[in-house]
Amino acid sequence: MSLNITAWLTAAWWRTPLATQQGSPGGEFDTPVSLLTMILTGIAGVTAAGLNPVIATAYVDYLDFSEAQAGYVLAADMSGFAIGTLLVSARIHIWNRRMVAVCGIAIVLIGNLACMGIGGFDSMLIARFIIGTGAGSTAGVMAASIAASGSPDRFFGFYTVVTLSTFAFLMSLAPLLLTSFGIGGLFSLLACMTLPALCLVGNFPEYATGRKINVDGKSSSWRDLPLKIVLIVSIATLAYYIGTGGVWPYISQVGKARGFAIQDVGNLLAVAQLFGVAGALVPVFLGARLGRMAPITLSLLASTGCLLALLFFGNKLVYALVIQFYMFFWLLFFPYLMGIVSELDPVGRLAGISYALQSIGFAIGPALAALLITGGGYAALFNLGIGCYLVTLLLLLSLAGKPGADAG
Repeated sequence: MSLNITAWLTAAWWRTPLATQQGSPGGEFDTPVSLLTMILTGIAGVTAAGLNPVIATAYVDYLDFSEAQAGYVLAADMSGFAIGTLLVSARIHIWNRRMVAVCGIAIVLIGNLACMGIGGFDSMLIARFIIGTGAGSTAGVMAASIAASGSPDRFFGFYTVVTLSTFAFLMSLAPLLLTSFGIGGLFSLLACMTLPALCLVGNFPEYATGRKINVDGKSSSWRDLPLKIVLIVSIATLAYYIGTGGVWPYISQVGKARGFAIQDVGNLLAVAQLFGVAGALVPVFLGARLGRMAPITLSLLASTGCLLALLFFGNKLVYALVIQFYMFFWLLFFPYLMGIVSELDPVGRLAGISYALQSIGFAIGPALAALLITGGGYAALFNLGIGCYLVTLLLLLSLAGKPGADAG
């Protein structure tokens, strides 16, 4: 008997809203098909960022860019990403989200196909900036739309798990494409990653009311949100990702300094990806039943403990264990942070801003780390991360008692 794919895709369960974390009926942002569409749209936007190490190598090896030029092109891509995300965040309350997703996906698709014919540095710099704005738009509309759902912690957890699994597969596939087809194969891969989202984009929800009911029975909207809370969440998000963005890019070098061969470090990082998936699965199964501040506090204190262990213990065993738990608590933290953001602003603007600040933090962090690392020592790097995590913790604890922060 042949499989009737059309019937399966149009089945009633596929478009039936899932119950929210509070047990109330969900809306159009809570259907399985909407969730899948939002996740695939987000992946279409962040794939290039996930493959940055491979892309940077390809610029140098296949286009004869210098390492500095490759870095500038990556920076242009991420700058466009941040601008696109912020632009969407500012207007998402009135824009048609489906059309934003369509435009963003189209820019990423057409732009990557165009890059197959570009060989010059200046042209590539401009092209990747434009593509970055499209990628930022798709990621921003994804974040804002998951924030508008009734189960943001769980759905951001789903998104993280699917994204990590996709990146793990693509990181093994991309080098094979480079070897077989050159950099054109890599750009083709980036273009193809938009096709699943493009096929389902007609199911992307169009507008959010912004009047989602919080666990205390009160509705909330952007107008109810004081500027102080916006600043607290924004600074906390930026601080966290400056710390993580400063530490994580150098984690391989730290392993080499501890006596590991580069292949051994790679193997440990591959295992760490599995720990990251496990961390992201916690909110998928647990949701916000135990509140959000408890897992956030645990994540930040545990991440601080990981860096303290690297700071004071220099043996291989500590390093091997620390990077596993570091990844676990990093990806446990993200869905619950976005859960708080989503409850504070159900329209999704604050979620988009938070997503943009993550990319900005990941740009600032490595730059600060490069200034702090001297003489091959990493103590200042670990202190940067510890300081950022403690600042994040203090800021988020100041939100305790606010609707959504302690949702359970």
